[in-house]
Amino acid sequence: MIIIQHLGKVRDTRSHINQVYPVIEVAFLVISAMLCGQNKWTDIRDFGEGNMDWLRQHLPYENGIPTRHNIAAIMKTIVPETLLEAMVGWVNEHRLNNNSPIISMDGKVLKGAKASKLDNPLYMVSAFDVDQGLVLTHRPCEGKGKEIDAIRSLLDALNIKGTLLTADALHCQVETLQKVVDKGGNMLVQVKQNQSTLLNEIDAQFQAYWALPQEKQECHATHDKGHGRTEIREVYMLPASFDTGLREKWPMVKSLVAVVRDRTIGGKGSYETSYYVCTDNISLELAAQASRKHWHIENQHHWALDVIFKEDEQQMHAGDSALNMACCRRFVQNLYRKSEGKESVPRKMNKAAWNYNYRTELLFT
Repeated sequence: MIIIQHLGKVRDTRSHINQVYPVIEVAFLVISAMLCGQNKWTDIRDFGEGNMDWLRQHLPYENGIPTRHNIAAIMKTIVPETLLEAMVGWVNEHRLNNNSPIISMDGKVLKGAKASKLDNPLYMVSAFDVDQGLVLTHRPCEGKGKEIDAIRSLLDALNIKGTLLTADALHCQVETLQKVVDKGGNMLVQVKQNQSTLLNEIDAQFQAYWALPQEKQECHATHDKGHGRTEIREVYMLPASFDTGLREKWPMVKSLVAVVRDRTIGGKGSYETSYYVCTDNISLELAAQASRKHWHIENQHHWALDVIFKEDEQQMHAGDSALNMACCRRFVQNLYRKSEGKESVPRKMNKAAWNYNYRTELLFT
């Protein structure tokens, strides 16, 4: 009953005299319904009515299921930090020990989630364990322009000691990298024109390196082929050797990484070089793995939320209810990620809808 224990941390802002429906029951109802593919208020209500006997195996539900309007109203009153605390607590209990986990950080817009129809959509940044496919935590922010501050706030909530974090070029910032190092972690981050002086210096160093005879160069190469696409990927690394000005600004940078991609898709070729800085002297193999796995947050996490959980289609204009429902979706995504079996998530979702024993297994194993 670990999930029930963690949901016991959830708090709401309702008066104690107006709590006909306990918040833990509503949170458990919403998560269970989402596990079975139900995302709309009416569908969640219908799920509850149709599964009352099963729900009462786990919580009392003495007053039955709220109306769809009450479910929405109660989700709006939940204190988001307490729901997030429940998710984070569950994740920490279910993550497997990993000597060097790779955590990817990135932002995502929720197109249908707004405080009002005229407001900007909700924007969230997440930390994602790329090897285990689990969302570790998340933070809302006011659009892409505020993502840097949100990521730094997110770092405060994470235990990153011994981990390697990855992020896109927006987060190639002195303060961010230093914060990661101060907390006992390391970071691999792409460098683009937002740090033009640093980028030009890295490019110059690698151009000089590639001018050396081939036998004096070292790289980690992979060859992928399939679905009309071929890619040769070469990863190179150099120790950071900066002049005084760059060294004073970027003292935490220990190594420089170049990733060269030679792609052919449908007979058309492309050649691309990306540069990274790292706060540790990692191996070529780890640099190759981390730079590639960073995009798992897009391909596994964001894609699943949009395609499987239809996140962008959820139209909500009710303040914290949108944020809380987003947290529940990530909770459910984690439940499926840690579940056994090779079936797709949609198949598991269908099975959970009609097989209450399987649903129980997903929630409580």
